[in-house]
Amino acid sequence: MKISNFVPSVVFRTCVGTALLLITGLAFAGGQDSADARSEGEGCYGYLTEMVRSSDFPFRYTTKDKINLLIDDDNGERVLAQLFYKTSGEGIVGWVKYYIQDETLFNASADLDEPVELKYDKKYAALYKNCISKLNK
Repeated sequence: MKISNFVPSVVFRTCVGTALLLITGLAFAGGQDSADARSEGEGCYGYLTEMVRSSDFPFRYTTKDKINLLIDDDNGERVLAQLFYKTSGEGIVGWVKYYIQDETLFNASADLDEPVELKYDKKYAALYKNCISKLNK
């Protein structure tokens, strides 16, 4: 009698476990596709971070090496990013716009309609463009 009660219990648990595994697997797979479609150039954004760090952006609250980028919009032609640093409070430093084709970087912090062009190490523009072109192949 104990064996017959044991078998359905094991089968039931196995079925439920398998169902949960399939459901969560599908949920994560769907989320992964969405993330990839939304952030195609994510693997290349490190070059943009280094580009901004090499620029003449007026860093006031922290040193260049502590600056990170939060990509707000990337439409394939222009990247809009927020500059920030890690802190217990609000560590927002400003905004930059980068036009990929023209290789121009702008400080968009004060006025989004009339941003100020920044000087930066052009090697990062070449590295970023090369990285993006590899993703598009």
